[in-house]
Amino acid sequence: EDPEDETFRVTTEYGKLKVEREKVKAPKAREIENDVIFDQEPAVILNSMLPLYLNSQLVSILYDAQASELSSRMTAMKAATD
Repeated sequence: EDPEDETFRVTTEYGKLKVEREKVKAPKAREIENDVIFDQEPAVILNSMLPLYLNSQLVSILYDAQASELSSRMTAMKAATD
């Protein structure tokens, strides 16, 4: 049985948070070259780094969305006063 991954797309629409969920097939793993040496197993490294990376990407996306919303509000208020 082929495992499936879930992809979540978080967007803002009309000032409200919207989450879309999509299932995709997992890609095939590539073989690691023989001359690469790890101190730990690659799975251990990936399992420890992936949550940190995803967390930083999510926080960055949320900050960008908030900055974009504030910028559009400022532009709209400036256009309304001119």
